[in-house]
Amino acid sequence: MAFEPERGVLARMQENAGLNGLPSIRFFDVALGETDATVSLAVDGQSGSGLHIMAGAEQEVRPGFATREVRQVRGDRFISDQGLPIPAIVKVDVEGMEREVLRGLEGVLTVPRCRLVLCEVHFGLLDRMGKSSAPVDIETLLRKSGFSRIEWLNRSHLLASKREI
Repeated sequence: MAFEPERGVLARMQENAGLNGLPSIRFFDVALGETDATVSLAVDGQSGSGLHIMAGAEQEVRPGFATREVRQVRGDRFISDQGLPIPAIVKVDVEGMEREVLRGLEGVLTVPRCRLVLCEVHFGLLDRMGKSSAPVDIETLLRKSGFSRIEWLNRSHLLASKREI
């Protein structure tokens, strides 16, 4: 399963999956978050950039970015409502919204089948957004969800696994 609210990136992902013979990937044009909502997504207008961030009161939109409204869904509810399988591996790269995405997946994360989380954590962006406690909150949430091994691979990548691995 791949969740991507930015149309250009989603189209490239779908094209790459086709080119690489990966027909089983299901794509969803929604943003994951802590709640179901309509949110503003700021997208870099520079061709091929692929950079996009959630825009709003806690984050300024940079020059050259355009905003558009996208659907945000709580991951637990969306996966249940769609009858999707619980993932064994979760990868999160969401430009400052890591804590909110993982909170929206709290139920999924507690299921034994979900055994590995790789999360890119944007410390500088989180600080600018007033979310400097997010990395600690993420570690706490993962431990509470049964992830016994939490390792920082480098300054911005966290790997969490359950004992069974």
